[in-house]
Amino acid sequence: MVEDKSVCAVIVTFNRKELLKRCIDHILLQTYKVKKLIVIDNHSTDGSEQYISHTLGDFIASFGIEFCWKRLDENLGGAGGFSKGVEEFMHSECDLIWLMDDDGFPDFNCLNLLVKAAKDNAFIGPIVLSESDKESLSFPVRISSSLKVIDKLADLGTDWKKCVLKGVVLPFNGTLISRQVVESVGLPEPKYFIWGDEVDYTERARRTGADISTICAALYFHPKVDNLGRSMFFGLLRFNDPSNELKLYCYCRNNFVNKKKYNGILYAIMFACKAFWYCCFTRPSLGNFKIALLATIHGIKGDFSKHTIFLEKRR
Repeated sequence: MVEDKSVCAVIVTFNRKELLKRCIDHILLQTYKVKKLIVIDNHSTDGSEQYISHTLGDFIASFGIEFCWKRLDENLGGAGGFSKGVEEFMHSECDLIWLMDDDGFPDFNCLNLLVKAAKDNAFIGPIVLSESDKESLSFPVRISSSLKVIDKLADLGTDWKKCVLKGVVLPFNGTLISRQVVESVGLPEPKYFIWGDEVDYTERARRTGADISTICAALYFHPKVDNLGRSMFFGLLRFNDPSNELKLYCYCRNNFVNKKKYNGILYAIMFACKAFWYCCFTRPSLGNFKIALLATIHGIKGDFSKHTIFLEKRR
């Protein structure tokens, strides 16, 4: 147990000021008090800068919590934001880092339960539930070494609060990581931009012998996205259908790279085939097929620079 350890919470935010406020409120009112809060602002343009720089510091100080705000010169995506956040944590004296995006928020007793379960090599997280019904998982979870996919708390049985899912975690959604693990693994890889950086970081941690687990009694809430984990290929497979071209491109490129790196080229090819099948047959779209094909080619080449094409389209 490491119940007397100090915790540094890190939030990565981009243009979601109201959701950021909600997340911060839930961190400040935790039953286990954080020592430090770091907010990484990915160059927001929605007034977040004024809120953070003019209001937030004194408010957080009134809770006796250290505060650090780092505004980036450009949007580096979630991957770049988390990399900067972990780097800032390493400059602190805290023992544990608690990572999250701005659109989710922890139950008030979440951190307390995570800290009680944490070991010196902790890489553990809460169960991530839909903020709307709080009975469904926000992201479907596949049990390790199994084809079983969990979509609802009921899938875990009546004693779900006692469940610990070994080897499974939904990283960067209230994930608690020990300094020992961070020192062994290093920083999250910023080149992924979005999607896949959390998978890469988890697999790197797994190879250091980190204790990777989901503590189901600890609750974290996040908007449920219906197009994640869509059923395909006669119900035998799932595919995350991103909501825009940038996310689709990064999802396909980064997943191909991760599959090749951690599972082998055969698994990478299988993932590419799944993406092509989805775009051709499950939800036919010539435009999406072209994006998936381009992302796969760049994944084969290890080219992480071309997502900027889709980023520019969104500006």
